[in-house]
Amino acid sequence: MPRSLSTFGGLLGLLAAGCAEAWSQPMRGHAVGDAGVTCGASEVAIDGDGHCGRPGQRWTRDGAVGAPTSCMPGETHAVDGRSCVARAHEDGPDGGPTTRWNAPPAAMSVPAGMVVLPGATWRFLGRWVRVGAFAMDRTEVTVGAWQRCVAARRCAPVADPAGTQRGAAYPVTNVTFAAAASYCTFAGGRLPTDAEWSLAARGVEGRAAPWGGRLARCDLARLAGCGDGPREVGSLPSGASPEGVLDLVGNVAEWVADRADDAPAPFGSAVENDPVGAAAGSARWVRGGSFRTADEVASARLAEAVEAREARVDLGFRCVRGL
Repeated sequence: MPRSLSTFGGLLGLLAAGCAEAWSQPMRGHAVGDAGVTCGASEVAIDGDGHCGRPGQRWTRDGAVGAPTSCMPGETHAVDGRSCVARAHEDGPDGGPTTRWNAPPAAMSVPAGMVVLPGATWRFLGRWVRVGAFAMDRTEVTVGAWQRCVAARRCAPVADPAGTQRGAAYPVTNVTFAAAASYCTFAGGRLPTDAEWSLAARGVEGRAAPWGGRLARCDLARLAGCGDGPREVGSLPSGASPEGVLDLVGNVAEWVADRADDAPAPFGSAVENDPVGAAAGSARWVRGGSFRTADEVASARLAEAVEAREARVDLGFRCVRGL
C-alpha cells in the first residue's frame, strides 16, 4: 500500500497546533520543533524545561549527567555503560552487503516488557541498510503506563472522546508525536526509527506480517472486521513476531521517529547505517494500521504520513532502547 498523507486529520492537527501541552514547551533558548524542543541529533529533551541530553540522564548545574539508558541510532553503549559511542560497522564475509541477522548481543539488562532484537543488514525500501541491536517494548504503551508519567508531571492527561481507553491495559491514544517522544524519554528510551520498526515487524526476510505469510485474521490482529475499538495490549499472542513482539499490525497504529519522505529510495550496493529518515518536514511515519484498517489490506508494510501535531483515537506508539 503506498505511503500517503492523512490530509483531513492533518488539517485538524494544524488547527490544534496552538494547544501544545505546557510541559513540552521549550525554554532556555531551545527552538520549537515538532518534537517539542530542538536538540542535537544524538540528544532528546530530558525534562519539561527543554534541557537536552540522552535518555536516562538528568539535568544539573553541570549539564546533563548520568549514564544513558538508551543510545541513539548510529551509537552503542561504551564498555563501561556510562556513555554512548559511535557504532562500529563491518561488512559481511563477502565484503559487501548481505541479508542477515547479526549474532545476538551478549546478555544485557533491559526492563521487563522489552524484547531484544539483534542488529541486522537487509534490503529495506530499495536500499541496503544496517541497524544495531535494540530493545523494543513487547506491547504498545498502555493507559496505565501513561498515567504513571502524568503522575510524575512529565506527561499531560489525554482526551478520550470515543471512549476507547477502557482500562489501564488498553493502548494509550490521542497523543501527538511530541507527546509520544516525551513519554519515551521519561521511560528511558526513544521512539523507534522506521527501519527498526520494520525489522521487528518483517525481519530481514521481509515477511508480510509479524506472524508470517498468512492473511490477517481476528485471532492474529485487531482490525476493522474484528469489533469496535482496540483490545487490551498483547491479547492476541498468535499474532506475535518470532521474537515475541505483539500488536505490530492492528490494534492501534504507531508513531515512528522518521519524518515522512516520498522521494524514491536510491538503489545501490552501499550500506546505509542506522537510517533516520528525511532531514526536514512536518509529517512523521505511522506504521502497522489499526482497528480501523480493513482486514484485506492489513500487513506490516502499511505506512502513513501523518502531521506530527495530529492526535487520533486509533494512533498510539511503543518505545525502544538503543543497545
